[in-house]
Amino acid sequence: MMRNQLLDALSALSSPQLEILVYKLGIPSAYLPGPVAAPGTRIVEILRWAEQQGRLADVARLLAEVTGTPPPVSMVEEARAPSLPAPSPAVSLGPEFVWPTRFTGPELEELVRALLSAFPSRIALARMVRLKLDRNLAEIATGNLIDTVFELVTTAEAQGFIPELFAAALSEVPRNGELLAIAERRRRDR
Repeated sequence: MMRNQLLDALSALSSPQLEILVYKLGIPSAYLPGPVAAPGTRIVEILRWAEQQGRLADVARLLAEVTGTPPPVSMVEEARAPSLPAPSPAVSLGPEFVWPTRFTGPELEELVRALLSAFPSRIALARMVRLKLDRNLAEIATGNLIDTVFELVTTAEAQGFIPELFAAALSEVPRNGELLAIAERRRRDR
């Protein structure tokens, strides 16, 4: 319900109000389509980012600040409830964190899905790959986002940089539930 309420409330904002909200949230530009994109597209990406970062309460609070009207109490209370688990201090990427040299089909699919949930846009993924791995995503993969993530993972598997790819993704989106689940499983499976 919270997401739908925020979606409706954000959709009612004027373009300048939406840009003020984006600025106040401090959303990295790589996570959003440009300001000329359809407002609905930007709003959905804002909510995805806020959910991944555990910041829906901030969206509700800033929405009230930008519009000058208080949000419904139920919206604020629901936003405060964590939508994703907090990172576990036990999740470590140290020597106890073991990766296979070759993934099974289900393991590969799980990693692809986790990366898709963590990086819902090609530009966000490209930013992470460039800044955290010093690689150019366009040289690794082309096509739609699903194909790009699949090519990235299979290239990382073939070239042996899955641990670095995963560590980079987890450091960029540390509250992503799907990445955290893989991290916990890898730690347990050592």
